[in-house]
Amino acid sequence: MRKPSLMGVPGLTTSKVVGAERSSTRMKIRVRDVELHYEEMGSGPPCVLVHGGPGISHPAPFQVFAPLGDRVRLIAYEQRGHGESARAPVQSYTQRELAEDLRAFCRALRLERPVIVGTSAGGFVSLIHAGLYPDEPRALVLIGTSASRRFMERASANMQRLGTPAMQQAYRMLWDGSLTDPEAFRRAFETILPLYYHDRSRAPATLAGRQFDPETRRALIRDYATYDVRPLLGRIAAPAFVAVGRHDWICPVEESVEIAGSIRGGELHIFEGSGHSPQIEEPAPFFDALRAFLGRSLGEAGRAGRPPGSRPS
Repeated sequence: MRKPSLMGVPGLTTSKVVGAERSSTRMKIRVRDVELHYEEMGSGPPCVLVHGGPGISHPAPFQVFAPLGDRVRLIAYEQRGHGESARAPVQSYTQRELAEDLRAFCRALRLERPVIVGTSAGGFVSLIHAGLYPDEPRALVLIGTSASRRFMERASANMQRLGTPAMQQAYRMLWDGSLTDPEAFRRAFETILPLYYHDRSRAPATLAGRQFDPETRRALIRDYATYDVRPLLGRIAAPAFVAVGRHDWICPVEESVEIAGSIRGGELHIFEGSGHSPQIEEPAPFFDALRAFLGRSLGEAGRAGRPPGSRPS
């Protein structure tokens, strides 16, 4: 089906990308005080992917979620201070500002009640957005995330229990704000990366090709000290697919249990063979469950080939 025209959207620039992720369109758009880079593919109701990994770029956004492209219009953007998106004053690197960016981004693209998919720290942003503006998301998909800063204590304890000495040292550097060099940032994250997988052999050997911004990371993790969206969870009106790997060390199962139990339409899905990313380690059961959830949440609008939900130009 033909997507709604974006001609006339202020500040929009486009280019076409064809590759392993099927065909996607790469664009930039002015949102609030920054220019954000985003890509899109697929057809159907709009579905916005909100990334985690503070300070790390996300150059292949559809590598994992492409299987949903026959059901929804996938739209993935890089948050301010990340990747190809513009840098901004460091004081604007907070979870609340990122949530306001998400809202403004959806409005700039005229997305009507999109599905919001928040992975890891992207779930923080998604929860704030849904709690502050409960009528705006049609559905939430929350993967390996937390509703408060409490995850940091649990993650630190798990690192001491599970990490090697080299991992523990890299973890301290990633969280104490001492990293100032992009290459040192990359090496530290590569060191702890196997811990994100239940099957550690699945961890990539290198993250070469990604951009690493220590300033963005320092600002965002400082803001984690005050992060607590739990008072807003009861306001969320959208149904929520809350997914977590049984062996997630950084946002453990308890975090997702709390989220699913506090949202009226929350569904908890625990994937027994996964760490932080069940969509990668157990793709078949994960996407089977997610497609069923989208079918229930979107109804007729979620059937393949339906036109995407968007406001008319």
